[in-house]
Amino acid sequence: MTDIKRAMVFGVFDGLHEGHKHFLVDAKGRCEKLIVVVTRDSVSKTRKGFAPKRNEAERVLALKDYDGELSVVLGDDEDGSWHVLDAYDPERVFLGYDQAEMSIELKKMGIPFTFLDAYKPGEYRSSLFR
Repeated sequence: MTDIKRAMVFGVFDGLHEGHKHFLVDAKGRCEKLIVVVTRDSVSKTRKGFAPKRNEAERVLALKDYDGELSVVLGDDEDGSWHVLDAYDPERVFLGYDQAEMSIELKKMGIPFTFLDAYKPGEYRSSLFR
């Protein structure tokens, strides 16, 4: 059993692939409750320059269908806003191999984080499925 009660992950999760699933299973195994924060359509478009193929409601539903034990919530609707962290107060945030920018923000806020290992990033990366 883990000593982390509540942890959080962030992602767009546009097309739930094996890399995402590995990430979620790994994170879930490290805590008692995992909160999955799904990036809003508008924030994804601002950050990446294009909207996700699946809208935020479809992406939330796909995650809940994949694992009904996950607590899936929508992220903030303003880029750079971290109200979701205040609302759920995670003890730790688990990050994917490609979330270095987020680690800088978490460090500034004093929120503990851990990078999780990638699962076959050459095969399972969202950019490969666009």
